[in-house]
Amino acid sequence: MTGLDKDVHCSARTGETVASLQAASVCRRAGYSLEPLAVRVRFERKGGESTMAIPDFQTIMLPLLKLAGDGEVHSIHEAVNQLADEFSLSEKERTQLLPSGQQPRFYNRVGWARTYLKKAGPLKDPRRGHFRITERGRQVLEQKPSKIDTAFLRDFEEFVDF
Repeated sequence: MTGLDKDVHCSARTGETVASLQAASVCRRAGYSLEPLAVRVRFERKGGESTMAIPDFQTIMLPLLKLAGDGEVHSIHEAVNQLADEFSLSEKERTQLLPSGQQPRFYNRVGWARTYLKKAGPLKDPRRGHFRITERGRQVLEQKPSKIDTAFLRDFEEFVDF
């Protein structure tokens, strides 16, 4: 990272956080991609407010399971809206499209979080576009994990088979 300020971290492999839009710009010019980061990347807005970029699917998994913790059937659309509120996403972040231009990025990431939780067993789909917590999901929530990620899900045989 020669030439970069020592407080600016760009490595997607280590998952370090980029501190500001200026730092992100420096990272991009240095040839680092910020998209694969497995953490929430924080950016500063004018006036000192901060907002986070769109969280990755692993960051979404625990909040999604908690949302389902009420035992009710939830639609993916409902989950996307509630989680976007929980993550304080701006309208621009909520509507930002994937490079294909076919789907909003956040919607896609909620979908992947749901898929991984289904494959591991904490969620099930009672019908298309909807999900519900399972007994395994309730057991996971009882453990009060600080996060759910792919490493956590590897404890479930069904996920390893996936």
